[in-house]
Amino acid sequence: MTQLTSTPQRKLAAIYCLFLILTSCDNSPPYGQIYLAPEFEYFTQLAPINDSSWVSVGSRRPALIQATVCIYKYMDADFRTVWEKSYGGEVFEMGGKIIAVDNGFILFGLTKFSDARDGDSRVALLDTLGREVWNTIIGGKGNDRLFGAVAAIDSGYLLVGSTAGDASVGFNGWLVKLDNEGKELWTRSFGRPENIKGDYFSSIQRVKTGGYIISGYTASYGAGRFDGWLVKIDDHGKEEWSRTYGGVGKDFIGQPHLLDDGGFLIAGSTHQPEEKKVGWLFKTNSQGTEVWSQYYDEIEGIKSLVPYQSGGYLLLANIKASENAEYNIWICRIDKWGDKVWAKELGGKERDSASAIYESSTGYTIIAHTRSFGGQGSNWIIDLDSQGNPQ
Repeated sequence: MTQLTSTPQRKLAAIYCLFLILTSCDNSPPYGQIYLAPEFEYFTQLAPINDSSWVSVGSRRPALIQATVCIYKYMDADFRTVWEKSYGGEVFEMGGKIIAVDNGFILFGLTKFSDARDGDSRVALLDTLGREVWNTIIGGKGNDRLFGAVAAIDSGYLLVGSTAGDASVGFNGWLVKLDNEGKELWTRSFGRPENIKGDYFSSIQRVKTGGYIISGYTASYGAGRFDGWLVKIDDHGKEEWSRTYGGVGKDFIGQPHLLDDGGFLIAGSTHQPEEKKVGWLFKTNSQGTEVWSQYYDEIEGIKSLVPYQSGGYLLLANIKASENAEYNIWICRIDKWGDKVWAKELGGKERDSASAIYESSTGYTIIAHTRSFGGQGSNWIIDLDSQGNPQ
């Protein structure tokens, strides 16, 4: 047997063994596809527009450049960039969301122009070819961020988020009305000004009966440290009613699913009396009064839900894997009352987590992040058939 006596020989042998190990391992996922972001790019949103196009929002910090640049992209079905638009403040720019509207795309994020100033919100309208129609900065002396937007019933756009106003601490829910050219018409805040923990709006939707429903969470009202929060406003932004949901702990909700009877199906997370964080689903009537609740002890919160094509819904969450301490993706079919029909886990041996699920022409699409496949920190797109089976 040949013995390796020199240090260079040992190094070469070690490198060769490592090469054999790496090349013999298939790191592709058993289903779905991996989308690797370009170098220095981190995604905050990846979502399908339809079966043939995607939008993404990410932040990029190129080598040797101190400022962070935000990148908004429109991509084809194979993730080839059709167009992209970038923005960058002198210090910091963080992407928020890009939302399709009738005449193009509304995009918004956080921008910062100096170390001495808190962040403001950038809002822009791009046409369907990615050309900028208008671009504006909204905010006061404090930290102001936008998280949701919708085309207004009359004209223009309504955006929601959180604002510190001119205060140095604390946030209130924030509602902003822009005209069709991006000019600010008015803003309104919701919550108690003296509250230092914060109130946040995260989504806004038009409802069939008129007006809009806003969701978020609040520390100004309710029973606990944070409670889920629904606010119904009329066509002009005037509050019609406000409801909070939760107990004495921290309770958070996502965007409501609008039901045919005018009510709302809402998913999120809640802390039970023993301080255990669990998945939470509840239904309300059209006035926000709770009708029923369901709790899912095996998960810590529900990320998203979509209608199931043969009745009921699919829930998406992350679950502690049974074989290790990492997380897997959890999908669960429920009936119209929230009772479980079946549940499945998706993932590998490392940490895999999902962020959203969407309906598609052939079933459903899950947007996830994986460390099990495709390298450390890859975007993982999983298609499900109409029965919820991964493809």
